Amino acid sequence: MNEAGEHHAPNHPPKEGDFSLYVLPLSILLAAVILGYSVVSAANTLGDGLSTLTIAGGGGTVLPTPDPGQGDLAPTPQSNKTLAELSSTNFAGKLGSDSAPVIMIEYSDFQCPFCKRFFNDSFVQLKQWTDEGKISLVFKDYPLPFHSLAVPSASAARCAGEQEKFWEMHDKIFEETTKIDPSGTSQYTEADLTAWATDVGLDMTAFNTCFSEKKYAAGIQANQAEGQEIGVGGTPSFAIGKPGDKVQLVVGACPTSAFEQAITAAAEGKKWYQVPSTCTIVVN
Repeated sequence: MNEAGEHHAPNHPPKEGDFSLYVLPLSILLAAVILGYSVVSAANTLGDGLSTLTIAGGGGTVLPTPDPGQGDLAPTPQSNKTLAELSSTNFAGKLGSDSAPVIMIEYSDFQCPFCKRFFNDSFVQLKQWTDEGKISLVFKDYPLPFHSLAVPSASAARCAGEQEKFWEMHDKIFEETTKIDPSGTSQYTEADLTAWATDVGLDMTAFNTCFSEKKYAAGIQANQAEGQEIGVGGTPSFAIGKPGDKVQLVVGACPTSAFEQAITAAAEGKKWYQVPSTCTIVVN
């Protein structure tokens, strides 16, 4: 017992040449060194993994893990263009009146499963709102590089647009790819696109010429560059606001109610944003 009330075992020196007394302490020390090295290596590996972690946003595009310093604010667009400026040029299709109080621009990929989900879950309601004069809905192409049929599909739809049947081809592609795979990435061919063009009643001579010449390749690529400029990182993404507003995005195949919240807030001149990696719309 020492002065601090700590009880120590008697301290007897080892006999000369008695190495067995050192075996256990040395074994414990060696094990501790090995364990410590393993813990540090595992921590470094975990840190590297977390630094590249991504989270699916609203069942749609993949977003970076939110930076705690950003709070709940959506990514800041890199463009000062208004919704009116963006919606007036190089669009694949447009529904509704140019005088509608709110513009909604969809950046989409025909082979994207989340774009397909948006089409099946929300498109009919949005189309009704264009008929009622609430919004103008503009479709622009944002083909993802890992979807081999995204660009050909966009081209087919634009070629159909030459014959005033963009939306018919748009609907046909999403309907047929839903039949192929209701929830995943549908696999189909350019021959399928040609067959669907026939189904919607296109002049196939004109369509085949347009499609084979890749007439709209530059326009599709320009849409993609524009999307990147305003902060689009994946599909589907939607720029929503009054004609004179700067870009504010809703990202992902969110419920129709989320789009309604954003559209209503924009129409009323209120500020709003989407909480990153969710479909929550916050109105200020």
